[in-house]
Amino acid sequence: MTKNKNTTNKTKKFNINKKYITIIACSFSAVVLIIILLISFTLKNKDSRVHIAFYGIENEYVEQIEKLFYSQVSDKNNKKYIVTILENGPVNYKNLSKKYDLVFAWKGEVTSNLENSAKDIPSKLLDSVPETMKNKKILPLLIDNCELAYSKKTAIKFGGELPLNLHDFEEYLAKTKDTVITPFVCEGADDKILTSLVVNLIEKTGGISAYEDFIESLHRGTDLAVLLDQKLGKNSITLRQVLMTLAEWNRKGLLFNGWYNIKQNDLKFFVEEYQTSVFFTYLSRHRKKAWNVMNEYEAYLLPPADGITETGIIAPTICVMLFTKNKNAKIILDELFTKRAQEILSDGTKLAPVYLRARAYDKQSEDVRFWAAGSLCGALPDVYNAAFQTNPEKFAEFAQKIRILLQIL
Repeated sequence: MTKNKNTTNKTKKFNINKKYITIIACSFSAVVLIIILLISFTLKNKDSRVHIAFYGIENEYVEQIEKLFYSQVSDKNNKKYIVTILENGPVNYKNLSKKYDLVFAWKGEVTSNLENSAKDIPSKLLDSVPETMKNKKILPLLIDNCELAYSKKTAIKFGGELPLNLHDFEEYLAKTKDTVITPFVCEGADDKILTSLVVNLIEKTGGISAYEDFIESLHRGTDLAVLLDQKLGKNSITLRQVLMTLAEWNRKGLLFNGWYNIKQNDLKFFVEEYQTSVFFTYLSRHRKKAWNVMNEYEAYLLPPADGITETGIIAPTICVMLFTKNKNAKIILDELFTKRAQEILSDGTKLAPVYLRARAYDKQSEDVRFWAAGSLCGALPDVYNAAFQTNPEKFAEFAQKIRILLQIL
């Protein structure tokens, strides 16, 4: 009897232990399941958010693109965007590519250094990008441009035809010399304007190869004393030759004396009083002047020298790059690069849209897209965006050295 009692106790104890083990196992499974669900929810929630960086893009353009996120994208997809504004300056490219799903920047130094880390842009989007601007790692959105603004009144007085080569351009300035205070002027006190005129002349006298050699030398940090006489491009032009051309125009009275120190208010006088035959500026700067004044000017390009065919246009371009498999980041790209979205961006920024069939803000922006698509080498970054985005102080020093050279040549 005692033995049976002990056996019964052991059986009960075993059953109790088994019950506890089952309860513990079920509880453990439930905890594991909850953890898995929480991790899945966290990952899903994280994946639904898109981390976006704007590097070196002016607030007025950031606002227009952000506005499009919320009106065109967010309302449809109810996604959350985390936006970071980064100013021009030193860049940790590895962190930039790892931290953000999308990076918006002016095409140039930064986008070039990020290409190896970027994901491919969906091919369906590139179908609507002009052939001269296609890059599987970079999606262009909006185009600015370096332009010559010709006085319509003066142009009509001298036949109405705008110069098609650099020699004719110089002849045109000479013909108009006695009808205005200055045939040619620009806001040379602005570093971007100054260097853009210089690089335009390099590209138009030496072609794309000269432009590329010049920018590459700036990337390498070539001292200006060395760069000045360095052979550029297939035609072996030099920076000194280009600066001498500008100095010669100055001596001939074609280019306003001291033009490299002209400020915005000074330029305003020449433009508003119609005392210049042509002035050099950016499309974006053109937009800040009174419409009724600018309506009296025709925007065109600096023409190439005879025999130079491999050229593009110096036209800074706002781009976006993809660094993630996040499907919601791709949704943003899809929504930003529709015909309708490009029209909204062009209207809001007054820059040229890239999308081939999108309506442009006006004739000027339509012309810029046409020139970018129709030129052999497409839209090229200006000096600042091409070589100095990460070092604005060095850019200011470079521009000032150019001014000093122009004074003594």
